[in-house]
Amino acid sequence: ELTKPMHILINFNQLKFIHKDIFKFLFVRIHDLSLSLNQIDLIHPNAFSHLTLLESLNISHNRIKFLDSDCFHGLFRVEKLDISFNKIEIIESFLFQDLSSLKT
Repeated sequence: ELTKPMHILINFNQLKFIHKDIFKFLFVRIHDLSLSLNQIDLIHPNAFSHLTLLESLNISHNRIKFLDSDCFHGLFRVEKLDISFNKIEIIESFLFQDLSSLKT
C-alpha cells in the first residue's frame, strides 16, 4: 500500500557512503531508517533531506568521522537519532538545528 509507513533496514552491509540523492526517489513515506553496522565513512550533505516523514534514524556502528552541518537538514520529525559507535572527530555547528523533535 502506497500510504503505509515504511521501515527500511539496511544493516550489516558494506555500504561505504551515503550519496546525496540515494533516497530521492523513495518518496517521503520512510518513517524508520537503519543503516547501522556498515562501513559508512561519509554522508553527503542533504542525503536525508527527501525523507521528510522520517522519525527514527540509526547510523550507529559505522566509520563516520565527520558530520556536515547539512547532514540532517529537513529532518524536523526525527525523534530518535543514533550516531553511537562511530569515529566522530568533527561535528559542525548547527548540525542538530533541524532536529527540533529529537527526544532525549
